[in-house]
Amino acid sequence: LLQHWLVDAPRVAVQCRPSRGASERNQQQERERVQKMCDDLGESRLRALQQTADDALQATEGGVVDGFEERFPVPSIGGITFIPVGTYRSDGSLTTDEATEVKQRLDAVSPKPLPLWMQFDDVRSEFVEVLALLDTQDLTTDLRMYLELYTEMMFE
Repeated sequence: LLQHWLVDAPRVAVQCRPSRGASERNQQQERERVQKMCDDLGESRLRALQQTADDALQATEGGVVDGFEERFPVPSIGGITFIPVGTYRSDGSLTTDEATEVKQRLDAVSPKPLPLWMQFDDVRSEFVEVLALLDTQDLTTDLRMYLELYTEMMFE
């Protein structure tokens, strides 16, 4: 799995260098944009907008009004439903009832034991996080210094 998706998978590394000329052009364009906006608004409109901003800043620095928190009801925690997570570990241990389904799906794909320890979490959610923890104790010292660069290229 790791060999196929992490090591042998094709990838491209793109090296970018910041352009001093582009940075100066962007800064000049921004100065011109701000100056044009100030000219379009006029002095009186700028003063009015500044006063609005100052008033808003002063209002936010006043602190919270007494009793503000009591205006909002605290909902009951009884309505909270937890997301079921099925966890199966490659050593054969099941941590939840939902893990039986995870084990069956993994056995259908690869019935033989995995050559490394892995944990699979089946989370029924729209949000996904993939986490890979790799044991690097056998990595040589001369290769270890490239590990951070390698992982940045793999996962960014």
